[in-house]
Amino acid sequence: MGGLKFKVTEAFKLGLDLAYVNATASMDSFRFLKAEEWAASKPVQNFDMHLVDTYSDLDTTRFESDLWAKFGFGKALYLYGDWRYVDYADDAPYLYDTSGKISWYTLSLGWSF
Repeated sequence: MGGLKFKVTEAFKLGLDLAYVNATASMDSFRFLKAEEWAASKPVQNFDMHLVDTYSDLDTTRFESDLWAKFGFGKALYLYGDWRYVDYADDAPYLYDTSGKISWYTLSLGWSF
């Protein structure tokens, strides 16, 4: 994660921000203590719990970039433009694959007081 900011002139500024995240996590398998005693007093269970520990697997990668520019018209009025791009990859989907890419643009006129 990092960024650069350039002051081209007193009124004109440019910036670039980048981020990269690679996340991996999971839950270890578990075993009920005294499982036989617990199960003996309960009715028959239909749910097979041997894969429960895999439900928490997290393996994602994300790249994000942000390119922006700001131009000031005097001390209070400014024009701001931004382009942001995100590439998200679900490397171990569980229920469904949430991978995708998105790109959006912003253009705004601002007044600071």
